[in-house]
Amino acid sequence: MLKRFPNYMDVLEQAYGNANGQYRVVDTENELLNTNHAVVGYYTAKSWNLPLHLCEVIASHHNALAIFTEDSGRDAQLKTLLAILKMAENICDTHRILGNQNEDREWQSIEQLVLEYVGLSEYDFENLRESIRDLGAS
Repeated sequence: MLKRFPNYMDVLEQAYGNANGQYRVVDTENELLNTNHAVVGYYTAKSWNLPLHLCEVIASHHNALAIFTEDSGRDAQLKTLLAILKMAENICDTHRILGNQNEDREWQSIEQLVLEYVGLSEYDFENLRESIRDLGAS
């Protein structure tokens, strides 16, 4: 008997709806699909021989809360690339487009940590977001 896989857009909507500080987007994918897009992306990037630091960012892009709360002096390159990615996802409203959600719960859980890491205030980030949107890049 063939296993019926759920519609991936339904999985994404459920995943983004469940996402909060403790429950990650990839947790829903893991439960429903026995893998997630970060793992698939990591192996795809490795098969393309992309630099390891890029593969690691792809693999860990939904582990931002753990990475930014860790005080072990973790790789600054990883944190910098991850901060850029998370800010870009928020600016582009990924939570609305992929997850059909009104709130970006993942960003809400990491916003202060990311902005502190990159040295931006909430006001600075809002101005950046508006400038980028004014350029039509969202």
